[in-house]
Amino acid sequence: MSFLFLGTNIIPSTTHNTAEQSPLRTATGNTFYVGGSGPGNYSKIQDGVNNASEGDTIFVYRGTYYENIDIDKIINLVGEDKNITIIDGGGKHDVICIHNDNDGVTLSGFTIQNSGNYSDEYTEDCGVDILSNNNTIQNNVVSYHPHCGIRIGLANSNKLTKNIIKNNPNNGLWVEFSDNNTIIDNIFFNNIFCGIEVDNRKKNIIYPVGPIHTPYIGRVDYDPASYDWPPLLLM
Repeated sequence: MSFLFLGTNIIPSTTHNTAEQSPLRTATGNTFYVGGSGPGNYSKIQDGVNNASEGDTIFVYRGTYYENIDIDKIINLVGEDKNITIIDGGGKHDVICIHNDNDGVTLSGFTIQNSGNYSDEYTEDCGVDILSNNNTIQNNVVSYHPHCGIRIGLANSNKLTKNIIKNNPNNGLWVEFSDNNTIIDNIFFNNIFCGIEVDNRKKNIIYPVGPIHTPYIGRVDYDPASYDWPPLLLM
């Protein structure tokens, strides 16, 4: 089986008490809870996002949430355990979209699956669609997206780390018209057309890079001016 492997470190998930109250005041803002059994907890992630303010945290307890999440403010969206805290897009739209002018979002601790199948010359449905700058996407599983697992489009200085991006029929990751993004310590596995596609910009750092098996499954397709990384080892 062919794969592209970047790094080896996966952070183990931790378990939290499901009886927390909502919201809880922290040093940087409020924490709102979704799922679990605490009084006042939201049942939908989008409701928590809608009621949050800049700098707040949305903590999501384990479970499957059939939603399409629009993030239109700077928040931290955190799942209890990436293996059992699942956001399922139901085969439509982006599963999660981080919109323009919302720089500094953190997304961690989820399985993100089943985006839509729409595509045209300007856009396509993705698991995670990143359209702003300085966001951190970490410790997620991103899979079963017809067009793209994660897209970074017209967005700079984002960091993707310790994600597992697998079983996507087209691209695992697509970076387009975007500069100075760092993709480090991720695992890319069984993305049928292309593990990583980088084009039309420069100074994107993808490191470390292990064996990249060709053809097709897990390959890298790139514009040579679009990245800074060590030489590829092709096998």
